[in-house]
Amino acid sequence: MEKQSTTITDNEKDVLIEKLIENGIFKKESFHLFELSVVELKEEYEKVLHVSNRK
Repeated sequence: MEKQSTTITDNEKDVLIEKLIENGIFKKESFHLFELSVVELKEEYEKVLHVSNRK
């Protein structure tokens, strides 16, 4: 079960990274996206969505 959970998390992380890159986000401060946790990636993506909704 642990293996499946890790795979789901990795897939979710990959999807979030792809969405951020599509929106021009490649790093957060001095960290590359792949260095961030899923939670940090979600926070960055929420920021992108919030800015997109303001336009």
